[in-house]
Order: sequence, then C-alpha cells, then structure tokens
Amino acid sequence: MSSVKTSPKKANSSIVRYTQIRGKLGGLLTQIFIGKGWIRRSHENDKTWYITEKGQKNI
Repeated sequence: MSSVKTSPKKANSSIVRYTQIRGKLGGLLTQIFIGKGWIRRSHENDKTWYITEKGQKNI
C-alpha cells in the first residue's frame, strides 16, 4: 500500500481556492436573491438579511 504526502503549501493553496470560490458563489447568489426580491434588509445600514414572503414561497 502506498501513501501520498501533501506538502503544507499545497494544502493551504487548496483551502485558499475553495475560500475564494465559496465567497464568489455566495456573493453571486446574494445578488440573484436580491434581484428576485427573495431577501432584503429592513434598512440600508442593517447587516442582517431577511427572507421576504416572495422568498419563502420560492426558495
């Protein structure tokens, strides 16, 4: 039986790529949900997103 050794540098670069993909995907989904009226904030400076009635029916 053989084993494959991964260097810490390669492992860390994979984590960075997954983090970048996850962040980009989250941003794109947020923009789509806003555009469809599925989520909103109660006011512009609010950091919390709320699911609208339309969102509850469609998500």
